[in-house]
Amino acid sequence: MRFLASYRLAGLVMCGTLLGCGSDDLTACPSDPARVSVTLTTQSLPLGSEFQPVATARICGGTEPTPFVGIWHSSNSAVVAVDSLTGRSRAVAVGTAYVIAQYRTPGSVAGGSADSVQVTVRAN
Repeated sequence: MRFLASYRLAGLVMCGTLLGCGSDDLTACPSDPARVSVTLTTQSLPLGSEFQPVATARICGGTEPTPFVGIWHSSNSAVVAVDSLTGRSRAVAVGTAYVIAQYRTPGSVAGGSADSVQVTVRAN
């Protein structure tokens, strides 16, 4: 019986995968992106520097909402201060922090997919 239940579950997962994000039909996709990625050209920065990480959300079917719709924050605001709307960041103390971008479905207050980039702030 347990063996049969495993096959049924695998079939449901496989069916959901085939009908979901693998499709080019955006109406079959969930509202959150399948993937969010954050990039930064240099991850080791001098104290006092300002920088702009870039976030990209790839929604099912391959579209990318432009501009990025989401919120930004720092894992350690004592090291890296981040503007929550733009992602513009400033190295305020020596140490390490993650700059995090979280996608928001337009009109939604609920969280969505997120990614981060590690930043090391070094003394001048």
